[in-house]
Amino acid sequence: GSGREDRGSEEDQSGKRALLRGIKMFLHVGNNKNIRLCNVVGIFDMDNTSTSKRTRDFLARAQKDGAIISCDDLPKSYIVTVEYGMMKVYESTLSSYTLEKRIK
Repeated sequence: GSGREDRGSEEDQSGKRALLRGIKMFLHVGNNKNIRLCNVVGIFDMDNTSTSKRTRDFLARAQKDGAIISCDDLPKSYIVTVEYGMMKVYESTLSSYTLEKRIK
């Protein structure tokens, strides 16, 4: 009866832990910053996207709202996240290509 259910739940927990070991849960974006992958909305190249007026307006608004977490040097990319219902934009000195490779 209940002994079998207990063993089953232990096996289920063990299986979940094994599954999670293969999943990357955080993304290191440089400058000693790690962000939860489940919060990432998108990773964008600063040079390619900042030519658009819409993107410039978006980043200006994020700056005005205090949503940008700056990096120490010239940013090559930015990562848009939603954490606890609030948007944050992390600047990174790493390229969007490097960040994408870190996820895979």
